Amino acid sequence: MQQAPDYLAIKQRLQECVNFGQIRQYLTAVQHIPFGGVSKALQTQIEEDFVTDRRDCHGNVATGDSLHRKLVVARLCAASHGKEQLTEEKLADCQVARKRQR
Repeated sequence: MQQAPDYLAIKQRLQECVNFGQIRQYLTAVQHIPFGGVSKALQTQIEEDFVTDRRDCHGNVATGDSLHRKLVVARLCAASHGKEQLTEEKLADCQVARKRQR
C-alpha cells in the first residue's frame, strides 16, 4: 500500500526537525532523576479519578496499564520541571496537555 505524498512530506520534515536520539537520551536520563513519589492525598485523588474514568469510559476501557502510563508521564512531566515529587499542579498540567492532544 502506497502512502499519501502529504504523509511522506510530513514524515521527512519531522525527521529533519526532530533528533530522536536526543529525545531518547533525555527520556533515559530523566528516568534516573531521584524522585520522592506521590503524597498519600494525591495518591487517593489519582485512585478516585481512575475509578471515575473506569465507570465513565464509554467504550474506552481504562486499565491498569493506562493508569501506569498516566503516572509515568506525570512523573516525567514533574521531573522535567525540576520537581522531586508529583504535585497536584503538575498532574493537572499533564492531564490538560493530554486532553489537548486528543
